[in-house]
Amino acid sequence: MKVSAGSVGHVLWTTTSDTAESMSKALAFTPIVDGQFHLYALDLSGHPQWAGKDIRSLRLDPTDVAGAAMAIDFIQTVPPPAPAAAPPAAPSGLVASAVFHNRVDLRWTDHADDEDGFVVERSTDGSTWVVAADNGSNFVTSTVSGLARATSYWLRVKAVNGQGESASSNVVAVTTAASPVSFQFEAAGDTEGWVKNTHLTSLVVSGGALATSSTGTDPYLRRSGMSFAGNEVPLLAVRMKTSCSAAATTTGQLFWTHSTALSESELRKINFAVTADGQFHDYLIDTAAHGEWAGREIRSLRLDPTVTSGCAIEIDSIATAP
Repeated sequence: MKVSAGSVGHVLWTTTSDTAESMSKALAFTPIVDGQFHLYALDLSGHPQWAGKDIRSLRLDPTDVAGAAMAIDFIQTVPPPAPAAAPPAAPSGLVASAVFHNRVDLRWTDHADDEDGFVVERSTDGSTWVVAADNGSNFVTSTVSGLARATSYWLRVKAVNGQGESASSNVVAVTTAASPVSFQFEAAGDTEGWVKNTHLTSLVVSGGALATSSTGTDPYLRRSGMSFAGNEVPLLAVRMKTSCSAAATTTGQLFWTHSTALSESELRKINFAVTADGQFHDYLIDTAAHGEWAGREIRSLRLDPTVTSGCAIEIDSIATAP
């Protein structure tokens, strides 16, 4: 619009509930009186008689001077300004889904839709932080590797984009295991990642032991998601109590997979004799002597505590032998 004279202009309007024009429904602006076209952006969003109203008519008073020359090129709506760019929303619900001797697996909840990725940070004192892992957008899991054994760590995660970092998630404190294999079953209800097959009853962890019973001749429990050098565990110790209704002795078996053989096989198995007298016994399994264990990157373990049906089983620990 261009005008030749005047000191104030107005936009007025009517609404469904108030059809009379009045200055209570008006917005003033100052015209530029140089006879040139200028763009006037009038922000009506904050006016109490505009926001949320059903507008029925508009009136434009370009100037307050009679006889002033004027020309209007266009009148149109413009989109509201984009909100200022900001860092993404912070993730929450960080948990350590698995803790090993040299790594921790993490899981969290993503609350952002504009992140470029996630940064996992670790600390050994809870105050000094370093980047431990980077992940892309929409990731909700990560692995922090290269950790020292039997060491306490604090972990947190942040979402990041071009505007910066979000606030950090909750902080999770963990302590890595002292050995690659160390399952003690101390926490009630925590099977420490071991799952059963159909020839075992439900796994129950209570009183510092994992208890179950065999209902068939091929019962086993498996621990996946592992990664350790077989040479680090030359001797595996299983402390277990077994009581069988029809036998005083039975056979236990250890199966495993490694990085170049990811399926279980008779080629990767060690048998050991089990005393079924209802007392705890320590079974030492010489893994180092097996060619499919030594020098391999072990990925999973499978323990068949018996090959006999009708046995009550309690496992106190599965660990690297001292």
